[in-house]
Amino acid sequence: MADQPRTPTPLDELSEQWLDTLLELTPELHVHLGRPGREADYADRSPDGHAAAADAARAMLSRVRGADAVDPVDEITKAELIRTLGLDVEMHDAGFWQRDLNVIASPGQDLRDIFDLMSTETDDDWSNIAERMSNIPAAMSGYLDSLRAGIAAGNMPAIRQVREVAAQARKQLGPDSFFLALASRSKAPASLARDLESGATTAIEAYAGLVDFLDNDLAPHAPEADAVGREH
Repeated sequence: MADQPRTPTPLDELSEQWLDTLLELTPELHVHLGRPGREADYADRSPDGHAAAADAARAMLSRVRGADAVDPVDEITKAELIRTLGLDVEMHDAGFWQRDLNVIASPGQDLRDIFDLMSTETDDDWSNIAERMSNIPAAMSGYLDSLRAGIAAGNMPAIRQVREVAAQARKQLGPDSFFLALASRSKAPASLARDLESGATTAIEAYAGLVDFLDNDLAPHAPEADAVGREH
């Protein structure tokens, strides 16, 4: 006899609600998950944006803890939601967002890397790319505000990370910039091609601002020690 389909439970519904919240808070997930919508938007990486994300995680954590698990699947769901939501809250309260800079996976890379996952098959796809490039300055500004909050709080990434990310960011500048190369790949109509070129120029300017901030604002305050784990 075939297994009967599992009836969704209140914990399943909370899981779905949290996914919807994540998609709202982090629009880049639409691209990562292949979900239509908000293809050009970035998450708010400013202090206010991080606070809003932490508040949402804290509220959902309270709801999950108060929900009853009705079967073994629910027990796993509840345990994992408590683990991930609790970690999100703890990391925010510990100020990780104030020092979110490293050579592999931090906003300095993420703002550019999302383009590798974007479709380039249609003019609408290229329009999304042009709009996303134009949105980089606002996303970068919020990110730098969070790093400034870290400077004010004495909570900075190590100087080696700062120097290396600055070196990475410099590769986005000048005629060999990734953004100019991406824009040049399009076979779009002239008006869209101009939007792509303008977006690329805007993105390059945003990365120039990142380099200037890292070299002149953050580097003078960054500690020498590369602490990890509990020492971090």
